[in-house]
Amino acid sequence: MKNSLLSLAVIALLGFTGCIDSDEEGVDTVNSIETTDITVERGPVYGATVTDATGKIAQQKDGENVYTFIGEITYPITANGGWIDLDGDGMMGSYDIELAMELKSYSNVLTPITTYIADSSEEKREEKLEELLTLINNSSDSEITAQELLKVPSQTSQKAQMTINAVYAEMLENDSVTIDTDDILGRINEFENLDLPENLSAQDRAEMYEEYLVYSSDLVSEFAEC
Repeated sequence: MKNSLLSLAVIALLGFTGCIDSDEEGVDTVNSIETTDITVERGPVYGATVTDATGKIAQQKDGENVYTFIGEITYPITANGGWIDLDGDGMMGSYDIELAMELKSYSNVLTPITTYIADSSEEKREEKLEELLTLINNSSDSEITAQELLKVPSQTSQKAQMTINAVYAEMLENDSVTIDTDDILGRINEFENLDLPENLSAQDRAEMYEEYLVYSSDLVSEFAEC
């Protein structure tokens, strides 16, 4: 089933497979050496091991949640280990937590959403994203787009941030990418009922949702054991 919500740009993003060359988005050529930057974010993830399907390892950029591959890469990309910068200060402290699950993607961003829809079949990735969009948009007056869901949390809309956190929570709790969609709606309802300050930036709002998820929800015990 093809849905008009999926633009050509999104389909292209979902469709990354095999090797990537220097003419494709997300690839820079420096002195004829191809490099590909991968952004890893639940909140910003630092110190992770980011690899492609062949086992090639990316190097993290100093002070950023961006990891660089040198040469051609093969999708999917995975991220394991490392820690989530909940307070956004770029330094690991007692307030921050370990990344408790593997993130996976067929694009140049790794998030809970790319992990949830990850499949070797482009068609299945599209279908899973469409199903999630339909679920969220049919239960709300404000709609989100596929592009919003596929962005990193700190750069997307409020509703998409709620959805990203809800999906992450359900995957972590169930230790699986097979989750109950009704539970996603329940998580989103929790976020909607939070009394947040007005005029927050997308980054600040993302941090507040992440902090709530970790320290105020029923996932506290799961995170504490990480």
